[in-house]
Amino acid sequence: MNLEDERMPKSEQSWDCGAEPGTVTATLRGGTLTVSGTGAMRDYVDEYDIYDTPWKSFRRSITGLVIEDGVTAIGADAFCGCKGLTSVVIPNSVVSIGHGAFPFCFGLESVAIPDSVRYIGACAFIGCEGLASAAIGAGVAYIGELAFADGKSLAFIRIPKGVKKIGARAFRGSTGLTGIEVEDGNTAYCSVDGVLFNRGKDRLIAYPAGRRGAYAIPDGVKSIEETAFYYCHGLTSVAIPNSVKSIGKDAFHECLRLTSVVIPGSVAYIGENAFHECHDLASITIPGSVAAMGDSAFSGCSRLASVTCLNPVPPKIGAETFAYAGVRIDAPLCLYVPQGSIDAYKSARGWKEIPSIEAMPVSA
Repeated sequence: MNLEDERMPKSEQSWDCGAEPGTVTATLRGGTLTVSGTGAMRDYVDEYDIYDTPWKSFRRSITGLVIEDGVTAIGADAFCGCKGLTSVVIPNSVVSIGHGAFPFCFGLESVAIPDSVRYIGACAFIGCEGLASAAIGAGVAYIGELAFADGKSLAFIRIPKGVKKIGARAFRGSTGLTGIEVEDGNTAYCSVDGVLFNRGKDRLIAYPAGRRGAYAIPDGVKSIEETAFYYCHGLTSVAIPNSVKSIGKDAFHECLRLTSVVIPGSVAYIGENAFHECHDLASITIPGSVAAMGDSAFSGCSRLASVTCLNPVPPKIGAETFAYAGVRIDAPLCLYVPQGSIDAYKSARGWKEIPSIEAMPVSA
């Protein structure tokens, strides 16, 4: 640990932090950092050090942040890694929260984003493990990718009706999340029983990772989006309807207790890492409709003992699609394929690495 990160200034310190020199100032008094002035903060993005802010040496000791009225934008990476930060005041003058503005602020418990804010940047609050409450203002139109990802304490999030775009993986791995609600009148998104969908309800975007038990995906969904069920450690089974055509990258990544999933004959593609490290998954049947699977789609599924692939032509897969799957000595992985297809699978990339390949019974 860098000892400089723990010290406090012996006296008040001030720094120019405006996008235009002389317009915005940050002042540190005790444990409170106050940002004042008129206009936008500068962005703190450096190729070699993302924490290259004037208050870098004190970021672990800052406990309070007060942004005063007049400041219009919170700079990118401005408060990244302020691990001791517990409170933030954002005024109604702010219209933009920059990329990575508050990531890994482990002590931050709540944030109220005012109605003036239009833009929440990518990774704005990623890794804020203590964040239990995030009130998103009515004016927000854009929520960036990974904006609230990898939290542990956020149980509920409400999406205002003015939000037009939510970036990929915005709530990925937020293991405390049990419900997502979209305000009535939103033209881009909706929620059904606390699950986030696009307005047309044909794309399942995010399932709350803190939920437990079984889930049946509604009929009509065509795509399970990237990281939709990421880190859903309590998910035990999922029913996928015949309307689904694709399962996205990392869709069920580390659903540790998932024991049952039936992939319907409508699915044509299973994405990279789709079922990565689903340790309790013991068997899977891949329908004949699947033409390709991404690398590591079933890698790390340690208890996977049986894979049945119904396509007589081996689907295109990567060399690591089943890496470290079925590693139990008492139940090693076995692949079952249609009669007459054994030689094709034994010579196909990715499939040939499976140690045991057998023909399905004729009645299968």
